[in-house]
Amino acid sequence: MTAPFANATIKNRQPIVEELKKLLRNSNKVLEIGSGTGQHAIWFAPRLPWLTWLPSDLPVKLFGIERWIKDFPSDNLAQPIALDVSESWPITEHDVIFSANTAHIMQLQEVKKMIANGAGSLPSRGLFCLYGPFIFENTALAKSNIKFNKKLQDLHPSMGIRKFHDLNMLALAGSMKLLEINSMPANNHLIVWQKI
Repeated sequence: MTAPFANATIKNRQPIVEELKKLLRNSNKVLEIGSGTGQHAIWFAPRLPWLTWLPSDLPVKLFGIERWIKDFPSDNLAQPIALDVSESWPITEHDVIFSANTAHIMQLQEVKKMIANGAGSLPSRGLFCLYGPFIFENTALAKSNIKFNKKLQDLHPSMGIRKFHDLNMLALAGSMKLLEINSMPANNHLIVWQKI
């Protein structure tokens, strides 16, 4: 069986890892939520060698992630674990959560659970890093993102590009403060919150 492949990962992996190198220089272990194909995990881990990178996703996704790890192993890349954001989370003792291109795919209730459970799992000063397209107040949404958002909402009315304000309110409710908003290529952003 061929390993799953997402072309978007090839395009965004280098800009993301350059930001992570700066953000995570004092961190120890990253729990990646919604690892998807596993392409981010196998790219990031060897470029952040002081970290342990722990991929996670729904059980049906794990085989594809394992295929990538088998082909591109790293000493600091752990085998993926099953994690449903809406269910009880396994104890992994991470100090960073990273998730890319998940908030607009998940239904709204799942996004709320991801942020609440993620915040609850982090130690003081732990980081929650969320990458993807977002809607910001007083900033026009790019035409490409308008089309993308409509496509998502046609699939399910609870899917779609999330408003930063709403996400930030969820983070604050989880005792996290906004640390950074990093502009990224292709109308994406990397938002970073820190556990208080």
